[in-house]
Amino acid sequence: MWWQATTGFLALAALLGVVLRAKECGLGYHHLDANSVRRSARFFLAAAAMTFSASLSPNNQTDVAQPVRTWRDYAHRSDFRAMFRFRAADIPALITALQLPPTCASRHYRFTSDVAISVLLYTLARDATLLDLNQMFGLKRSKASAVLRWTMATVYERWHKPLFVSSFRRWAPLFPRWADAVYQRQGRPGTGHTGIVGFVDGSFFMTCRPPGPLQRAFFSGHKWKHGVHFQGVLAPNGLLIDFCGPFEGRRTDKHMIRVSHLCDRFGACMDWASQQTWGSAAWLGQLYYLYGDAGYNRRAWLQTQFQCPAGGQLSVDQTACNYALSRTRVPNEWIYGRMSKLWPYIANAGHLHVGTGRRPPNVTHPLFAAAILTNALTCCDGGNATSEYFGLTAEVPPLDRYFCEAPPFDECPRAWYDHAEEYGI
Repeated sequence: MWWQATTGFLALAALLGVVLRAKECGLGYHHLDANSVRRSARFFLAAAAMTFSASLSPNNQTDVAQPVRTWRDYAHRSDFRAMFRFRAADIPALITALQLPPTCASRHYRFTSDVAISVLLYTLARDATLLDLNQMFGLKRSKASAVLRWTMATVYERWHKPLFVSSFRRWAPLFPRWADAVYQRQGRPGTGHTGIVGFVDGSFFMTCRPPGPLQRAFFSGHKWKHGVHFQGVLAPNGLLIDFCGPFEGRRTDKHMIRVSHLCDRFGACMDWASQQTWGSAAWLGQLYYLYGDAGYNRRAWLQTQFQCPAGGQLSVDQTACNYALSRTRVPNEWIYGRMSKLWPYIANAGHLHVGTGRRPPNVTHPLFAAAILTNALTCCDGGNATSEYFGLTAEVPPLDRYFCEAPPFDECPRAWYDHAEEYGI
């Protein structure tokens, strides 16, 4: 009988638990008294029973049989932006900008672009489960899962390189205005840096605990958690203009900027700009550059704050310069907090997996989709806290121009993963 096999299995699991507990405590079998055996047996028997019963019990959450709905059915609600983050009037333009086809297909499912964008936005904005999607849009959970995976993959594959593997050429004509706005924000003239046009920093995103062989690689000794690192460059107008990852949690900022070739790409842009009619040869003398925090080393095209020498102290001018620079670096932390608050889905470690064979197989699709949508929302709103902080809301491009002016996929520079083998990754 099946119940006899179940009973035997549970008894064996309880006995194995007692033996393992004795070994962990460094005790021999003759040191275990009757009470400890009974307590251990009850504990492991209960755990085994719960695990076994959970594996046998079917999923009793049934799909709600309702007509398929999209964001259009909720456009009249006052909490529409809380559900989808965008205004209802902006979503058709977002669908056009993302180049989602009117009729989409994934596996044996067919659905419209309205369904695709509804599932993507609602899932990321509300950290929605498949059951939530079923009740919200009337989709079967299997179909909702297929729609979400297809939309994330489509947005990533079409836009991650044109928007985030940057050659910086589309932004170079704006560098003089950006540098002036950053310098004015530093406070007292003569105490800061004059050519800052972007802020580079890394961000850590927690993931589920990876399988055994990968735990060491994805464990961050600084955060004391498992996760992945991403590196981004924030422009003073509030847009992420470069974003690369994921890197293992054990990696540092210095490693990421070396592997991503960020400074090399920025230097190539300065070489190109010096040959344009609106540029000059002075651009080659590091007239403009990026700024990073203390996690980076000063190098070509990258400046950092002054570091206190060993056994010494900073001068008064160096201290004043560091203070002025700190006033400009603060917005760099805002963008990652904005992403996590706008899209709580990416802040939930339960959704991000590495090395588990899940589909999508890594954390790339949801995090890049969140970054792309964050920039799109900034364009629709005409700015954010960063652009207001530097007084550059007028420099935020409209939504259609932001996507249309992105370079073609084939003209994008090499991404970090294209030459990762050089670093033994």
